Amino acid sequence: MREEKVTIIELPNDTSTDAGIIPFDQIEGRYVYFIEADGMFVDDRALEILVSAAEAAGADIVHSTAYVERNGDEVSIVRDQPTLNGLIDDRNIFAAEGFHLLPSLNLYRKDFLERCQLRCRVPNAFSYAAFNLADRIIFIDDYFYVKNVSTPAANHDPNDLVADIMHDEFRSGFLVTSQRKKLWNVQLHLIDEFARICRKHDLNWFAYAGTLLGAARHGGFVPWDDDVDLAMFRPDYERLKKIIAEELKPEYSLDYWYDYAVEGESNPLKLPTISREVFESNAWWPSAASYFKIRDNRTSMIEYPDRPNVNQGIGIDVFPLDPIPPFRDQRHADDFKHIADLMLAVSNPKSLNINEMSSKAKKYFKALIKKPFRDRALEYEKFLAEHWFESEYSAHINSIFAYRRGYEWRTEYWRELVELPFERLKLPAPIDYDKVLAAHYGDWREMIITHSHVSTHSADISYRDFFKRIAPEILGRAFQ
Repeated sequence: MREEKVTIIELPNDTSTDAGIIPFDQIEGRYVYFIEADGMFVDDRALEILVSAAEAAGADIVHSTAYVERNGDEVSIVRDQPTLNGLIDDRNIFAAEGFHLLPSLNLYRKDFLERCQLRCRVPNAFSYAAFNLADRIIFIDDYFYVKNVSTPAANHDPNDLVADIMHDEFRSGFLVTSQRKKLWNVQLHLIDEFARICRKHDLNWFAYAGTLLGAARHGGFVPWDDDVDLAMFRPDYERLKKIIAEELKPEYSLDYWYDYAVEGESNPLKLPTISREVFESNAWWPSAASYFKIRDNRTSMIEYPDRPNVNQGIGIDVFPLDPIPPFRDQRHADDFKHIADLMLAVSNPKSLNINEMSSKAKKYFKALIKKPFRDRALEYEKFLAEHWFESEYSAHINSIFAYRRGYEWRTEYWRELVELPFERLKLPAPIDYDKVLAAHYGDWREMIITHSHVSTHSADISYRDFFKRIAPEILGRAFQ
């Protein structure tokens, strides 16, 4: 049976490498079954039963709703909850809690995988894609596969959310150092804290940009990436802003883009200052667009070595998604034009063409640009919050104004979520993550190594200690 109809492919332990590519030219059978390196079938009739079910139903996928989990001498049966029988067309079940998407629970028709050009690089993501592309799926309420698991080593630190954190390794041809893994570990704990607060207050969020790419393509961080991008729709973002300060653990801080003063401005709140030269060059992140960071004060991630007054602990980014064109009515189009003018008033007032505005708008913007940076920024955020609506397209506004991308992001892509593996966490992601990534990156499966965001970071030294003890040695008297 195996030789005639089924080709068995062993899944590598590291599916982030090219070993995760399906060798279609080596597949002789009409069906494909993935098996883990230490997995096995319950008995010799397992494949025969699965193939017979596939041929009887003309199915692209046959899914067994249970498997045997063996840990040493302990054996247990793990079942999908709820268990399913027969054919099903409701794709929502694949995102349900308790539904197992191990590739090793499924028999796949070879021509289906070829037709869809599916690759088994990240196992769970591969299964999500397969289930959503298949025309016909059959479920068998039985177990055919034995998955061997092992108890974690006694010296495994439960606080380590990155595997083998103390050792360097190669991922996708890139050297990931222990230092980088320790930075990732801090960011994963920040995600975990953020997720805890969102669960408590029933707020929806999801992986975004490079973090979504890493989850879909690598099952974790993009190896050469060192930041985290999370997103939520504007209403949840505004609700979160009202409660997060009281919820965060004391070792964490919030870093809002507007909580700064430009040098020379009135600064009664004694905010950290930005030099006017830097601000007017439009090179500093708070002048870009609205989002906030959550930072670990015990660490350092030095993006701006000439600004010791700025919190530069390791952080993660949280972005709001807002309505973007095309709009169906003129009122929303006018609001968006006002948003564009507001952004210029905040980040680059000299480029704002006030003379071409109506007399009412001219009066408003002349008064606005005289206000301090923080007041202008808060006015911008207030307008976005008050003018949010259920739009056909959504994106982070900066994607539109700064990068001219995001217009292909339909709001419906983000409405239904699935979970994707991300190191030792699972992150919510849009069920149509492939469409989101294609709009953002084009061929998102192509490996293009880019520069890291920062070169100086430490999970062990706080940014305060960096500027007190290290920066003077590196940068001279300016920090003494």
